[in-house]
Amino acid sequence: MNSPNQCTFSLSSGVLFKEVAAISKVVNHHPMMPILQNILLRVGEQRLTLMASDLTTTARTTLPISGSASGEMAIPTTLFLETLRHLPDQMIEISIDMARYTVEIKPKKGLYRIACENPDDFPLMPQVDGEPIFDISSTLLKKAIKQSLFAAGKDEMRPALAGVNLSFSEKEARFVAIDGHRLVRYTTRQVRAKGRGQITLGRRSIALMTQFFGEEGQQEVAMTLSGRHAFFSMGDRAMTIALIEEPYPDYENIIPRENPHRMVIDRKKLMAAVKIVGYYANKTTAQILFNLSQNQIELCAEDLHFSNRAQNDVACRYDGPDLTIGLNATFLMEMLNHMPSEEVVIHLDTPKKAVILEPDQAQKGSDDALLMLIMPSQVKE
Repeated sequence: MNSPNQCTFSLSSGVLFKEVAAISKVVNHHPMMPILQNILLRVGEQRLTLMASDLTTTARTTLPISGSASGEMAIPTTLFLETLRHLPDQMIEISIDMARYTVEIKPKKGLYRIACENPDDFPLMPQVDGEPIFDISSTLLKKAIKQSLFAAGKDEMRPALAGVNLSFSEKEARFVAIDGHRLVRYTTRQVRAKGRGQITLGRRSIALMTQFFGEEGQQEVAMTLSGRHAFFSMGDRAMTIALIEEPYPDYENIIPRENPHRMVIDRKKLMAAVKIVGYYANKTTAQILFNLSQNQIELCAEDLHFSNRAQNDVACRYDGPDLTIGLNATFLMEMLNHMPSEEVVIHLDTPKKAVILEPDQAQKGSDDALLMLIMPSQVKE
């Protein structure tokens, strides 16, 4: 029988390791508070709840246990995770001593005692009230974030740009990322929200959400908004994320209404040319010149500091005027890497106007649409 200051329960080590591994990604290696190096264990009603937080993102997962005890403890993440990692899958017994602040893990052979922290010091998960605004499949959520997050900025002094903007309506949802040099907009009509709105989530939080919900196969993820937080839930897993309150740029004004010149090119051939020519580009600007002519594009790069120069020709479908545009090779390669089609449609206008990239016609007519924009660099005469 459990004493008032102790509780004991049992469960599968393999099941527990899977959930601890999933939630441990939230733990920051350099947390703002020492207690956040721990995972909170909360036992009650034959359920074990695990919680981890970095103050911006808080994740929770719940799993069934054998035992009617109740109690809680803050256990060091790394030691807990590595102990479970090296145990064979078996039923284990876990004892929490709330007086001595210890947790004992008892497999079939051996015993592991871990010194813990006071659970009262662990921050509570923000409470979110209200009904879900929309549901989205975990597979679609992972896809939308993967094809947009890479374009988010990394400057923490500009928090809105260092995240992904999610706007929603009764007809569609949009995932948008901007870093000042490029823009990605992923639109899906597979999401129908109860009303209109938009939120911005930080890049670390949204990457954690993808990992947390994306590994369980296709399930529905529900989103609820309450005050300064967004709450996402899927089965026994839940995550609360603090919203970025800085206004998001009016990105629609950045996208050209019409780029009259259209080029269609094989994505892999263009990537191969950009990659090899990019090695010869200036290391600071990474600029490649794209010289377009009838059904052909010539890629050129030059680094005057080392007298290096490269040129490569790639066939394409283009019947517009001769045109020279400078683009950042690094940014372009990332965009092409995230383009889901074999051919890429590139819309152009003048050397100073934004360039639009879209999937080929095979992607049209679906419930999803992807648009990428890259700003040209200045071309020296």
